[in-house]
Amino acid sequence: MDQYIERLEKGFSQVSNGFKNGEQRAKTDFDTNDKSYIKELAYAAYRS
Repeated sequence: MDQYIERLEKGFSQVSNGFKNGEQRAKTDFDTNDKSYIKELAYAAYRS
């Protein structure tokens, strides 16, 4: 149970300190790619 709580606390601290690593990479990809390409990727992810 203590390990579970430690993992939760670590996850919460990452969120409270900004984006997690995966979220930051997604935001960077979104900011650096063509919006029509992003739309196609989002639709493909939605359909999968």
